[in-house]
Amino acid sequence: MTQIPSGFHAADLHQQQSFRDTGSINGAAKVTVLPDGTVCTRLRPPHRWAAVVSPLARRFAGLTGFVISNPDNAEARDWYVAEYNAGWQASRRGTEHGPFQDGTSSDAYDDGYLDAAAGRMKWHLTYCTDHDTCGEG
Repeated sequence: MTQIPSGFHAADLHQQQSFRDTGSINGAAKVTVLPDGTVCTRLRPPHRWAAVVSPLARRFAGLTGFVISNPDNAEARDWYVAEYNAGWQASRRGTEHGPFQDGTSSDAYDDGYLDAAAGRMKWHLTYCTDHDTCGEG
């Protein structure tokens, strides 16, 4: 396998299939195909609330009071991005005591925390359509 470019990760099984079928990957800022055929991507933060696929975070947002039926809910999207980034950063710092550890985090925070802790690409759980079968779960 050719070396994956800096900032990119190998696409998961669903992303590879999407790229083969449509030529694009949901949430991808960039996609590249290596000489050996490996599809690699760099994901971006969601531009719209509708782009957030994470079922746990969407449910949590609804229970928190966000109108999750509005696909353009900027407030919900901004909340998700801020919580995800906070979780991602806490995990990367190796925080021993924090919201994730004491059970007070949101599911959006957990998405970021778990992606970083597992070594997945940033925003994986945001866009993952089936974490049980994507090959990253």
